[in-house]
Amino acid sequence: MANHICRNRYGTFYFRFIIPLAFRKYFKNKREIRYSLKTDSKKLAVQRARLYRVRVDHLLRQLEHKADGINMLTTFMSFTTFDGRKKEVELGDLEKEMQVIEAWERQDDERAKDARHTPHELMIKQTVPQGSNETWETYSSTYLNVVLDAKRKLATETLDGYKAVYKLLPFILGEHRDLQSFTNDDMGKLYDGLHMLPARFRSPTSPYKNMSFEEIKMLDIPKEKRRALKTINDNFSSIRAIFTKACKDGVIDRNVADSVEYEIDQTPDKERRAPYDDNDIHTIFTHTHFTENKWRKVAKTESPAPYTFWLFPLALFTGARMNELLQLEKKNVTQFENYWYLDIKNEFDPKTGKKIKSVKNDNSIRKIPIADKLIQMGFLRFVESCKSNSLFPEVGKVKTGKKAAAKKLNYRLNSMGVNIKGQKTFHSLRHTFVTRAINMGAKPIFVGAVTGHLDKEEFKGIPELSNSYFDGHDVNILKKEVIDKLDYDVDFSGVEWPYS
Repeated sequence: MANHICRNRYGTFYFRFIIPLAFRKYFKNKREIRYSLKTDSKKLAVQRARLYRVRVDHLLRQLEHKADGINMLTTFMSFTTFDGRKKEVELGDLEKEMQVIEAWERQDDERAKDARHTPHELMIKQTVPQGSNETWETYSSTYLNVVLDAKRKLATETLDGYKAVYKLLPFILGEHRDLQSFTNDDMGKLYDGLHMLPARFRSPTSPYKNMSFEEIKMLDIPKEKRRALKTINDNFSSIRAIFTKACKDGVIDRNVADSVEYEIDQTPDKERRAPYDDNDIHTIFTHTHFTENKWRKVAKTESPAPYTFWLFPLALFTGARMNELLQLEKKNVTQFENYWYLDIKNEFDPKTGKKIKSVKNDNSIRKIPIADKLIQMGFLRFVESCKSNSLFPEVGKVKTGKKAAAKKLNYRLNSMGVNIKGQKTFHSLRHTFVTRAINMGAKPIFVGAVTGHLDKEEFKGIPELSNSYFDGHDVNILKKEVIDKLDYDVDFSGVEWPYS
């Protein structure tokens, strides 16, 4: 570290200059000068320290021409304390000076504790750099277009998502504010404000779409209708990234968003992803989505998407993950003797060797027997009728397509009245498969072979599954030991592929 920079116990950098012996008489025989650089970024500290070094060198050159006996009093050391008060120390007596500074630091410690923050998070309120007039709107727009889009070539949908998130800050804290003006308190208000917003409040059909934040806040919206904690934390993380970049660029002196301590979701995994019960399953598969083929009724500009029909029964009768099902191709539907199964595996381009289809991990490579009920619904007829290799080409291979598909499937469940926020989603069908198979007497070791992944928390207490994965079993054994034992007390007669 450069000899003109030092760091205090809170991580703040200081300019430090050892006064040449010949000049100490002008500073009441003080040995050194220290001045807060008001940053915990070494890169920024080095830049600012250079300016102070030039200032000191200029001062020393002036002193060379001054007469002996002139006493140079200075307030080189100035601080802004935790509560925003300005403090200055007259240089001269190093011991007294340090006593005063340490007393201030102790006071800041106490104030930080009272505010429920660590001294590192709210160490000392900093003075912002001069001359910067970047607003949140201008800087976030530049960040999105230059930093994110230029590097990643974001899809239009993704760009719109970022823009929507960045608009949350001015919506809650006010528009056209300089980045320099934001404080720790502002970030706390922002995080708390995100908790108050209802889910999808900007949707065209939302009753809140034209309301201001103050109007929404006064409504005291029930917790179950507000946005999920994961969404809140993700949104704040995206906003914090802007402040992090601004701090590195020297636009602001420190990242005030770092002062916020995220709330942790204490909901147990079992409650977060609860399986569907018989009433839920009955509601899903007797819904007009299937019985009247409402899944085919889409806008004139769109075409019916078969995955919105097939993924629900496939997940319920195979326990496969959504991503695994969306990647299925004709060649993955294979026959062994008299049994049909889904061959879940990684696939590579024969010319380039590049992986073109991947499963979650090596343990996910497996063979899943196809239930008789799926065949009765017309799954094999559907596969045979597919014109492309992919069973669901409408989804596409890009991640954004799969995210959009996931969103649509969960929206369908929500319209059926069974998508309970935070607990029951599309992934709950996989949990339903596992729970029902074990309750029907299937051995966990065979269930693990079908699902390809055993959650240690979910199967805690089952010795065979404590740290193991199973594959390689014969398809006919897995069908007999797991698939054929599945029994849902639901009439699936209304679920039939409509095309012959």
